[in-house]
Amino acid sequence: MTNIDVKSGILKKYNIHEADLLGSGMEAEVYIYGKDKVLKIYNRLSNFKKQEILKQFYSSIQSTHVSYQLPYIYNIMDEDGVVVTVEKRIYGENMNNLLPKLSDEQLNAVMKTYLFAHLELQSVKLDPPFKGLKLFDDYIPVTQQSDWNDVLQEYVISKQQEIGGYFSKDVINYQDKLQILLKILSCEYQGVYSLIHGDFFQAMYL
Repeated sequence: MTNIDVKSGILKKYNIHEADLLGSGMEAEVYIYGKDKVLKIYNRLSNFKKQEILKQFYSSIQSTHVSYQLPYIYNIMDEDGVVVTVEKRIYGENMNNLLPKLSDEQLNAVMKTYLFAHLELQSVKLDPPFKGLKLFDDYIPVTQQSDWNDVLQEYVISKQQEIGGYFSKDVINYQDKLQILLKILSCEYQGVYSLIHGDFFQAMYL
């Protein structure tokens, strides 16, 4: 059975039509599912375990005092090896689509809102509290993380094979600057710990 056949079967099972497609990203296609929900059909970049971690994490977020909506996963299903989730629908227009339509004055207002939303996210509490420093530890096991600087240092080092060549061409004295950054990150982190979104940029914001 092809991926197209599997997707067609999923849409038929949940009584969803191709016209219900809201959008697609790197990991999933998103369809309207009822009044206030969406159904996401994931590709191979995600898996059941990752969605279980996200579901537990979203459920722990205490967001009653936050002025905007945050994601919530209701159900996770395995449909012929394809991960499918039912999630809360968050209404709005993608910020990337909105920005080109705005005047300078409107842009300033929107960017202030964008900044305040980021700052507001830092005040969110988790219950139960999150153990660790990063939700998905792709680069360093949680047992080996001493503090936030340690996580960032390991991340910078791990990305060099992928991006180091490009940066060396475009950044003057890149290797010297890289060593300065790694030296700074080798010091103990003295800041405050709070919730941050690693992909908090316009395309992820409604």
